[in-house]
Amino acid sequence: MKSLFRFCVVLLPWVFRRHVLQWVYRYNIHPTARIGCSWIFPRMLVMGEGARIGHLNIAIHLDRVELADHASIDRGNWIT
Repeated sequence: MKSLFRFCVVLLPWVFRRHVLQWVYRYNIHPTARIGCSWIFPRMLVMGEGARIGHLNIAIHLDRVELADHASIDRGNWIT
């Protein structure tokens, strides 16, 4: 059930997905940061100003992912 909810979250447009990630998962995402169509669900996510995560990334089994201002993770990465 949890995976189905996360799959639905990934498919949401970014405007809505940002709010769900901040409200449900308590992630700290700067208003100018963006996440593409990626499976990014660590325990804690912090994204600074202008930070970007591209499409087709998977980040699982992580305690914390933190991207500083203007940092980026390009597309197609598997991070565990």
